[in-house]
Amino acid sequence: MNKWIILACVGTLTACATPKEKCDAEVTQNMVGLQQAIALAEANLARGYAVETNVEPRFRYGFCLGGDNIRGCYKTDYRKTETPVAIDLNEERRKLDSAKARLAKEQARANAGLAQCAKLYPEG
Repeated sequence: MNKWIILACVGTLTACATPKEKCDAEVTQNMVGLQQAIALAEANLARGYAVETNVEPRFRYGFCLGGDNIRGCYKTDYRKTETPVAIDLNEERRKLDSAKARLAKEQARANAGLAQCAKLYPEG
């Protein structure tokens, strides 16, 4: 779920970005994703388990204002819960090693892309 929140924020911010900033963001998107995956795998290995985050709606009865009226209504609150999840530590290490190897290649590709963006949009 956090991935979708991040993508929504990036999408919102890029709507106000300059063409060079949009180009840079597009070029580095895969690299940023790999960096996040590496950070998550490292945190899982340090803890010894993964954490699953769930957002649960909670309905409650309350008072709502509607024009000049106060009336009873149902309201929805959201509660975030985190649950430990068992993981295979060897598999997590393999995923981490794979992501680090791909990150090295992705950084080279991103650097070339950033140089191309700088050529296309020199005004910054």
